[in-house]
Amino acid sequence: MSEGPQVFLRARWLHGRLSGRRVHDVRSRDSALTARFAPLRGLGIERVRSHGKRIFLEFEGGLVLHNHQRMRGRWRVLRRFEPLLPTCWIALDVGDESVQNHDGEVLELVTRGDAERIRAELGPDVLDEPFPRAAFDSALRACRLPIAEALLDQSVVSGLGNVARCEAVFLARVDPTRPAVRLADDELLRLGDAVRLVTRESLRQRGRWTHRVYRRDGQPCPRCDARIFRIELPPSRRRFYVCPSCSGMRNERDLFA
Repeated sequence: MSEGPQVFLRARWLHGRLSGRRVHDVRSRDSALTARFAPLRGLGIERVRSHGKRIFLEFEGGLVLHNHQRMRGRWRVLRRFEPLLPTCWIALDVGDESVQNHDGEVLELVTRGDAERIRAELGPDVLDEPFPRAAFDSALRACRLPIAEALLDQSVVSGLGNVARCEAVFLARVDPTRPAVRLADDELLRLGDAVRLVTRESLRQRGRWTHRVYRRDGQPCPRCDARIFRIELPPSRRRFYVCPSCSGMRNERDLFA
C-alpha cells in the first residue's frame, strides 16, 4: 500500500507529466468507465496535487479526478497508441503519451467543491510544509484511539500508513497502546518530530523506508537490543512492530503471548 510519501511523489510526477497539457482522448476497456470520464476529453489540466493518500487531478472548468490508490492502484505512462492492458481503468491521452490509471480502486470524477469537501474530511497532511504542528497536536489531543491506531486513521492525521506509524512511534519512544488523548506534551512533541523525520526520510529516499522495527519481529532492537514484537490492536488489527522496552509499555504480557 502506498503511504503519504509515495503518493506525494506520484502526484508530483503526474503534475510534471500533465499540468498545462490538454486531454486529446479518454479511453478504457470498460465502456461504462469511458462514458463516466468522457467529460474530460478536450480539457486542459491545471495541476495535480495530493493530500495524504489521495491524488487530485484538477481540470479547467472545475472538474477534478479524485484517486485513492489503496492496495493495488498505480499510475503509468505508455505510448499513446499502444493497446490498453486488462488492468487499465482509464487512459488520458496527451500528446503522444497515454497517462494511465491501473487497478484504480477509487477513481471518481467530482467537482472542485466536492474535492474540497473530501479534503476537509481528512486530517492534516503530515507532508505539508511547514509541518502542520498545531493541527497535528490538536487532532491527536481529541482522539481516544490507541496512538498506533490514531496515526492510521486518515480522518485524524492524513498520510501515514503501517510502516510510517511503526517507525514514528519507535523513534518517539511512546507506548502504542495508550490513547492519543492521554499523551503528555513532551510525548506529543517527540511524536510530531518523529513523524516528520520518517516521512521526509522516505521522500529523500524516493519512497523507500528505513526499517528500524517494521517487520523485524524477533530481532534485536537497534537502540536497546531488546526483542522486537509484533502486536495487533483494535480496531484495525493491522500488524504493529514495537520494542516494549523502548516504548515503556507496562503490564502488556497478553500482547506478546
